[in-house]
Amino acid sequence: MCDLETLQGNDTGRVPTLEGRPVSVAKARLLACEGSVIPMVFDFATGEVVDLGRAERLPNTALRRKLEAEQAGGCAWHD
Repeated sequence: MCDLETLQGNDTGRVPTLEGRPVSVAKARLLACEGSVIPMVFDFATGEVVDLGRAERLPNTALRRKLEAEQAGGCAWHD
């Protein structure tokens, strides 16, 4: 069990549990993703998504542009 605020990484003081035992936030996010619950964390000051969980690890156009701008010579992954 885990609430949305904890999944978002907010310091809620709560710990996610699975069958009554504590699990990491990363594990809770993985389970949420497998259950088709995809968390998104926003920077409300800029309106930018700063963390977007995904069912697949494929970059979209915006992410690819961001990587190319931040890494000299383009993306570090070939092809």
